[in-house]
Amino acid sequence: TLNQTVIYIQQGNEPDTLGVILDTVTPNFETYLVQFDDGNWMEQSETFVWNLHKGQNTLRAKTRNAFGCLGIESDVCVEVQ
Repeated sequence: TLNQTVIYIQQGNEPDTLGVILDTVTPNFETYLVQFDDGNWMEQSETFVWNLHKGQNTLRAKTRNAFGCLGIESDVCVEVQ
């Protein structure tokens, strides 16, 4: 979908981690913005390691283009026992 972020996750190299790859088709793409749980939104590269904690972990991601317009938000939740 145009202006939406796709979140790919894979098993991390360390316990309680996931590898994350973000992908999008956003015209005039500038950056990805991510939010962990209920934290602040921050700029993020397209690949990174997500450190998990016990309980529910939530990752939200969206794009911002060169004109400051935000894309459609995507999210994934992971439960750690």
